[in-house]
Amino acid sequence: MLVVVTGELAMPRARFQNSNPSPGVTLAAAPAAITVAFDRELDSASSISVTRTITRSISGEQEFSGGTVAKSSGLDSDGPGRKALKAQLPAGAPGGLYCVKWIATPASGGMTRHGTFYFGAGMSVPDHIAREGPPVRERDGRERRRRATALSGVLLIALGLVLPHLPRTR
Repeated sequence: MLVVVTGELAMPRARFQNSNPSPGVTLAAAPAAITVAFDRELDSASSISVTRTITRSISGEQEFSGGTVAKSSGLDSDGPGRKALKAQLPAGAPGGLYCVKWIATPASGGMTRHGTFYFGAGMSVPDHIAREGPPVRERDGRERRRRATALSGVLLIALGLVLPHLPRTR
């Protein structure tokens, strides 16, 4: 089991490098596009989606209407070397809190990674979201399974060490 975990750790991953807009930033208005760049070339199965979780009405009040604003499974054709994902927002997209999510798979094969960040347009990112952790949350697709496998291996080794020393009953 531990060999499987170690092998997965060595697999290539496409890791977040930067984005436009930056995670956690407050913009005056919604951008025309969102770009997320990675450290490796991406497979065409990689995708990005943008969701508006809070909308600012014309009067300035917050409405929790949300909904997917942009979704693209294509790579950024303007970016060099197939290392970026890009989502176009509709013209005149309203202000609000935007959530950017991506799934990045290296072109050479390897471990798929999922990531998320927020930015505000006409409003700041709420404190409860900013306090949850780093501005960019990124994880491997098999992270939980790998942890469970490693824990199972450690438990089996511990049992193997303890069982010979337990008294036997007949």
